[in-house]
Amino acid sequence: MTLRADLFDAAGVTRYNSDTFVTDGGLFTVDVAHPSDDSRGRYDVRHGASMRLACRADGDGVACTIELPGGQRHQRDSRFYNSMLPGWLANAPVPLTFSIDEAAAGAAETLVVTGE
Repeated sequence: MTLRADLFDAAGVTRYNSDTFVTDGGLFTVDVAHPSDDSRGRYDVRHGASMRLACRADGDGVACTIELPGGQRHQRDSRFYNSMLPGWLANAPVPLTFSIDEAAAGAAETLVVTGE
């Protein structure tokens, strides 16, 4: 599987595509993948889940987990470029935070944007 930056890739700019990874999954499964045989003995994954989200509700509220095939930044030199990809490949979700306090407690860095 290679994650392609569709707009750039279509223009022939492959710099923003990911490396190639081996992944499991198949049609009609929770870990969906849509491999296709291009008649050269290769089974490239052409389609798959762009996000996996699971939530459960109980007496204490709602708890959710999330998996993203990529990262939190679309800057190739950022340490967050593909930071969530290993978890997505391993089907290892992370908790989805709902409050500012939870997000601030788990933040690796903070960006302040002003209107000036």
